[in-house]
Amino acid sequence: MGKLRLANVEESRRYYTEDGEDWLDLRAEITKREASALLKFAPRKEDDLDGGLRFIEKAFADLIMGWSLDVEATAENYNLLDAAGAQWVDRTIGQHLRVVLGTEAEAAEGKQED
Repeated sequence: MGKLRLANVEESRRYYTEDGEDWLDLRAEITKREASALLKFAPRKEDDLDGGLRFIEKAFADLIMGWSLDVEATAENYNLLDAAGAQWVDRTIGQHLRVVLGTEAEAAEGKQED
């Protein structure tokens, strides 16, 4: 397959917690337009906590397709998660973004290694 193709916005990738009881379904691919819009939210400095929070909330809203909870996977319900569960969700989204965005995301976060 060549490099040029349209993004498959219907496919998801499932991530499980370490105990295998909970999961997230995140979109496996995003479009160029979505990537550009998302990267506009990326924090520009390492100590930009507000920027980091806005970025991860935007990523959740753009990428979530489902989760193991009995309530809908919405931004509002994401913000109602307990702190430990939310940390796992945030870490998982961060790992997923490094896969779908590659080095673009690392550069935007200011963490790209030479």
